[in-house]
Amino acid sequence: MSHDISLFFPHAEFPAQAWYDVLGGLRSDDCDVSFDDDAAAAEHGGIKECSLAADGTLISVSVYSFAREPTECAPAGTHWRATVSTGMGRSGLAWWLQHAIPYHALVYFPGVTVHDCQYHVGRSVADSSWASPESWLAFSEKRLWRMGPKQALVDHGLFHPDGRLRF
Repeated sequence: MSHDISLFFPHAEFPAQAWYDVLGGLRSDDCDVSFDDDAAAAEHGGIKECSLAADGTLISVSVYSFAREPTECAPAGTHWRATVSTGMGRSGLAWWLQHAIPYHALVYFPGVTVHDCQYHVGRSVADSSWASPESWLAFSEKRLWRMGPKQALVDHGLFHPDGRLRF
């Protein structure tokens, strides 16, 4: 089963180059980042799809015109929906990256709302949506700190020794 996190953009025109820069900035020795070529992007309204590979886990990032991919969970005024997806067997680093991408979107693209589709089950849309980097960070710290042995999370550079998240 995949885990999807949605990002809703109110921008009339999707900020594609800035989005690619944010995703490309996650590239490291532990994370390979690649984008579709322009021909493949033409099939998706001109927006390139992105794949991140971390510790053998694939993270897929897709962007759609909201008119093409509507959902009841989106706030009013949404024009674009990005999804950040991982599979069930995701690594700790992939799980961390899946939460880092929405955090960066909230920081760099004012007006974005993050919605965790699986967390929504049994909760209201409001209780499973975040519109500020601080609120998403607080939620992510609690969720990600439970990933595994704490020292391994600190050693890998995902957390500070006191449990604060490193996005």
